[in-house]
Amino acid sequence: RRAVLYEAGAAGALPAAAERALRAGAARAAALFSARGALTFAALTRRAGLAGRLRAMDACCLSAAVAEAARPAGWRRVIAAPRPRAAALLDLLAAAP
Repeated sequence: RRAVLYEAGAAGALPAAAERALRAGAARAAALFSARGALTFAALTRRAGLAGRLRAMDACCLSAAVAEAARPAGWRRVIAAPRPRAAALLDLLAAAP
């Protein structure tokens, strides 16, 4: 017998706080944990008319595969964590200018 224990779905819109931060130019980096998340975030920023804001932000990615998915969105910098661990990704966020 099989049971679904975890299921994730893509968001339909940016969270209100994220949209406010992007509109105000207050976001300097984003943590991207998966290629799907990177693609979804880029699509949601486009839908909100905020894709241009990514040019002033760093994409801090959990792995090289995530960075590859994020790259076409036009970020200021796309950086992959040296190890695919949450702590390494948080270190990238802390170092973002």
